[in-house]
Amino acid sequence: MRRIFLTLVICTVISCRGDKKSEQKTDSEVPEEELHVSLPEVMRFTGERAEEVGQWKAYVALDSIMKAFREEEGGDVVLQLDDLLEKQKALESSDFPPKFDNPSVRSRLAVVKTYLMQTRLEAPDPVPEAYLVKQKVKILRAFNDFERQLEVMMKGSVTEQFLNEMSNEPIARKDSLRLDSLRQGSDSTGTKKP
Repeated sequence: MRRIFLTLVICTVISCRGDKKSEQKTDSEVPEEELHVSLPEVMRFTGERAEEVGQWKAYVALDSIMKAFREEEGGDVVLQLDDLLEKQKALESSDFPPKFDNPSVRSRLAVVKTYLMQTRLEAPDPVPEAYLVKQKVKILRAFNDFERQLEVMMKGSVTEQFLNEMSNEPIARKDSLRLDSLRQGSDSTGTKKP
């Protein structure tokens, strides 16, 4: 009975020890995966819209740094992020053009700031390529959403145009009775008096 028990214990120890070796081999044998992720393109305004946005110097500075950040491979990521945060802060504290001074634009800019700060604070010291690409995608998408919001503000909306037209109409014209109806001898219900 002792022999059987001793044999089972030895077989168990040997089989467990063999699993550890096979696990170590598989970890070291697995090559690093190559990343083939395409980064989103930074939006570009054209024509009249480019001129309108081009007058906003703080935006132009952030836009050029963001385009360089997209193209940059490797390098000092922390320095790049610090530069982006500096330009974003300058944009946030700058005077927004009246057309862009809107909570929706400011909230999109806050999202860009959030992703920049998250990446800056959570980035490990030697930044792995996989982490950098993942964060770049998030930052570039947030920046593109910010630019789309700028484009929406440049287009304007039908409701804003309607409200502006209605607010420009004098109150006297909106709330007054027509003089013609009073002259014809009609009462307040619109029926004519005999």
